[in-house]
Amino acid sequence: MSVDKEQLEKALTVAAALVSEYGDAYLPAFLRIEAELEKRQAQTCAIDRARVIARRMG
Repeated sequence: MSVDKEQLEKALTVAAALVSEYGDAYLPAFLRIEAELEKRQAQTCAIDRARVIARRMG
């Protein structure tokens, strides 16, 4: 099962609230979700850059 961006963003908000309310016990979850969102954004940017280069070539 794949988790979409909106679900990750919602989970990040929940994890942030948990860290804020209960401390660093929930920090690993927050960091993992944040890293996944950043990874997906980096992949999207790389795909966009590749498309720009490909258009220039042909």
